[in-house]
Amino acid sequence: MQLTIRTKNAATLNVAMAGVQFRQPLSASLDSCRGNPGDGGAHSVVMAVHESDAAATEDAETRQKLTKSERKARRKVARCARIIRENIGVDVCDHATRFLVLNNCGMVCGGSYEVIYNELHSYGSIQDIVLIPGQPFAVVVFEDVESSASAAEYLSNNVPAFSKDPVFPAFIKQEPSIQGNRCYDLFDEKSLPQGLTLIKDAISEDEEMVLAQLIQWGEPEESHTLRHREVRHFGYAFDYKLQGVQKDAPLPNGIPDECASFLGRLIATSHLSQLPDQLTVTRYLPGQGIPPHVDSHESFDDNIMLLSLGSPIVMNFRHPSGRQAAQVLPPRSALILSGDSRYVWSHGIASRKFDIVRRCDGLGDGITLSERGIRISYTFRHIRNGSCRCGNALLCDSHRFGSQGNASALRLEAEHVFKVYENIAEQFSDTRYKQWPKVANFLDSLEHGSLLLDAGCGNGKYLTSHDQLLKLGFDRSRGLCDICRDRGLEVLQADVLQMPFRDGAFDACISIAVLHHLSTTERREAALHEIFRVLRPGGRALIYVWAMEQHGTGDDDDAPSKYLNLNKMATESPPHVESPPPAGTPVGQSPLPVHCNRTQFQAQDMLVPWHSKSTQETHYRYYHLFQQGELRELLEHVSQGCVETEYHDQGNWCAVIVKQDTTADAST
Repeated sequence: MQLTIRTKNAATLNVAMAGVQFRQPLSASLDSCRGNPGDGGAHSVVMAVHESDAAATEDAETRQKLTKSERKARRKVARCARIIRENIGVDVCDHATRFLVLNNCGMVCGGSYEVIYNELHSYGSIQDIVLIPGQPFAVVVFEDVESSASAAEYLSNNVPAFSKDPVFPAFIKQEPSIQGNRCYDLFDEKSLPQGLTLIKDAISEDEEMVLAQLIQWGEPEESHTLRHREVRHFGYAFDYKLQGVQKDAPLPNGIPDECASFLGRLIATSHLSQLPDQLTVTRYLPGQGIPPHVDSHESFDDNIMLLSLGSPIVMNFRHPSGRQAAQVLPPRSALILSGDSRYVWSHGIASRKFDIVRRCDGLGDGITLSERGIRISYTFRHIRNGSCRCGNALLCDSHRFGSQGNASALRLEAEHVFKVYENIAEQFSDTRYKQWPKVANFLDSLEHGSLLLDAGCGNGKYLTSHDQLLKLGFDRSRGLCDICRDRGLEVLQADVLQMPFRDGAFDACISIAVLHHLSTTERREAALHEIFRVLRPGGRALIYVWAMEQHGTGDDDDAPSKYLNLNKMATESPPHVESPPPAGTPVGQSPLPVHCNRTQFQAQDMLVPWHSKSTQETHYRYYHLFQQGELRELLEHVSQGCVETEYHDQGNWCAVIVKQDTTADAST
């Protein structure tokens, strides 16, 4: 490796590089930066990195003359050359070119188009400055070689004002392209969500000043501080867990009168169809953001408007399929979310102090850094009257509000599902040791290496085999989870209505004898929403629920189920007549009947007794018995066309479902 400093005359040149002075013999070449010897042009400072056998066998005597600091500088130069080669596929030249590389000036070092241009434009006409996200170098494209060489000489002897560290200049043969770069492509207008409208200068500077000073931040009784920002609500308090509001709890203070003027203008120009009645004002300091989210379908109508005051910022959008986009929000702009951008794409702001933005200077097509300042956001929404009718059951959250408001259902399940399984966990596990053949066949059909979720795994009997799969289970019962752990299985305690997994995490899922323990249609639907959510597009799931029809319904399966066959024991002993629990338990307003074990069911919602051998107690488990066609109807309501096959198996209705990638063309 040899560092060569060429000038047109001197034999030795002291160059300040990496903060140290080091003396290096010069090449005999006196070529000018235009390639004509002795033309009296400006000094050409060239940092050339030669990686050859000759460099590897550099004279030991020469190496001994270099100081420790000089050897360190050489290593830095070589490292810079390697980074350039690996990231843009271009080697550093041993002669001056128009393309000047500035190491330690890239985006990761805080470099931006503006600061580099201000520092170097006096050395010649700059045609472009290329910054690549995640890289420590920038490329300055000068109009001619002489200007590039002059800037390189300056940087070799000085630490520029925009950098705390020395800059290592080098030359490359061509300008790198950022077309196809992920950060660059995010700003392509073609990638933006449908229904997204940006209105620049939606308000005047005077209106901006009034709204910015409207709220006295920092007063505890007036504002609420979250982890990432400070907020204030008008009309209704925004619930960040629901990403919505409680419609029956309006606030005494409505939207401030200061907002009336520009809201009226947006109504007049048809950008808004109705005046909003909920407002959230958020104050962002540099470095603060908001996690990606979709505002509640159930709480708010279409057309959510975000008014930006103060510092510009980049808002990021993400589609459920993984597509991404970004939109710069200038000061005084209004961004309206409608259609897909409102209902399908999530939006958020990254927590950082600088944004990567596209340049708008006319010199070139590139990106730069934009430093954030204080920003205030006014988010206007209109409360939905009734339920959401967007038609996208996979993405809509209407089911959450229905299930969360059903207090009687929660009490019923707590008493007659959760509590019962905790009491009978050990005895229940002893009776569940054999896999059902058709469930095992489904597991056999999965691709090797698939990630499988057992939602409501019980004692984990489906997690003990099929080693070609990666398996994870969960159950609501702590006792059953402990049994699984004692068997060395990968399980956790969780609720089927709130699975602690990211979207699209699993290739397959089984849910065997779980849904029939949920006591309302809304809660059963919510559980299916969760199963679809954690499945990847194309992922498959197998659902088993207890059937009202314990006899088969077809030619191949019209015999009584094993559940009814076991009633043959009644010929040897008197049938057991069940007595109801001490107090009736309602589903809605109706009392639940108690089922007589091993007999045909008489109602869809029943309490089924479990006799504890150890304590001689009788526990009553809640069941919803599915009628023929009911499971398919429920599944089709959640995701139309998802049912791959449906069948009856030993007193259960069963369905294999597939998560379709319908979100790619989702519309509202």
